[in-house]
Amino acid sequence: MKQLLLLSAATAATLSFVGLANARGVDDDKKATVETRLLKILKDRGVLSDKEFDELSKLGVQMRAEDVQTSAALEREIAELSEKLGQQATDAKKASSAPEIKTSYKFGKGVTFTDDTTFSMTIGGRLQIRFTYIQADGPTATGQDDRASFDVRRARIAFSGFAFNKDVTYKLEFDPASADPLRDAWINYHFSDEANIKGGQMERVFSRENRISSGDLMFPDRVSVVERFRGIQDYDVGAMLWGTFEEKKIEYYVGVNNGEGRNNGTPNAVNLGPNAGGLNVANEIQQ
Repeated sequence: MKQLLLLSAATAATLSFVGLANARGVDDDKKATVETRLLKILKDRGVLSDKEFDELSKLGVQMRAEDVQTSAALEREIAELSEKLGQQATDAKKASSAPEIKTSYKFGKGVTFTDDTTFSMTIGGRLQIRFTYIQADGPTATGQDDRASFDVRRARIAFSGFAFNKDVTYKLEFDPASADPLRDAWINYHFSDEANIKGGQMERVFSRENRISSGDLMFPDRVSVVERFRGIQDYDVGAMLWGTFEEKKIEYYVGVNNGEGRNNGTPNAVNLGPNAGGLNVANEIQQ
């Protein structure tokens, strides 16, 4: 009876040491664990038989394996939950915070406001004041041989950039010095360098020099031939397909326009129907 009680106490103590060893991280594949040493001592003293020693040793190994699996599974669940909560916090921060708007200035271009991905606006302009002096070879009709004058040749304010993404660009340009201030008012979609489509009010495409902005010309004015063809219809409303090849060495522009010049809100009258200048087609025989 005494030996049985001692065996039960030893077994309980061994199992308790199993849990204690695992909790303290004593278990090591290269070292004998506490419970293994205790079982060996009990066996050597005759308290445990060989069969009981083997059974308790196997039980200890099984318990350690189960604890390791449970601990690894728990660590995985904690890591997955932590990653999920971190991602949710990041998404919530992105959704709640407004995009950062950056501001920059470039000489000759203007001030730019952008978030680098969905929106950009550059505000710029230029002012061209011209002084003209004319010295006639002889007396003029008014008797004034020499004449001098100042005039504001150009006073431009422009808004340009991209919207939604960098493939959708736009430009609005005004000239307060002109009787018809609206100049550029277009939207361009970039499919590729070779294919772009632009719609709105823009400079007509009848010569390369006419396509170049006056702010990028080498001289203040275009040549007289181009100015002659430009006339009052230098800007027109329409659509244009354009693109570049070979690193912009080759360019093409194909456009269609209304032919009415700048969009001043008063299109040319359509001389159709009984009332001249109106589009009134009657379904009757005119007497």
